[in-house]
Amino acid sequence: MIVVLVIIALATLGAAFAAMAGRNLLHSVLLLAGSWTGVAAFFLWAGAEFAAFAQVLVYVGAISMRSEEHTSELQSL
Repeated sequence: MIVVLVIIALATLGAAFAAMAGRNLLHSVLLLAGSWTGVAAFFLWAGAEFAAFAQVLVYVGAISMRSEEHTSELQSL
């Protein structure tokens, strides 16, 4: 059980650090969505299913929708 926690923590922190270090905005946004998904995995691990669902729905959904807006804006240029 602790091994799963360590794997989730490393994946979440790795995605967050890669998002900060990334130079491509779209890649950083996708990595940020991955780090928020890792936070939702922590909630699942802790047994808080509703909080995990809300995390994915609110944060990852908002990031995904926002990145689609910017991608379509960049393609129209």
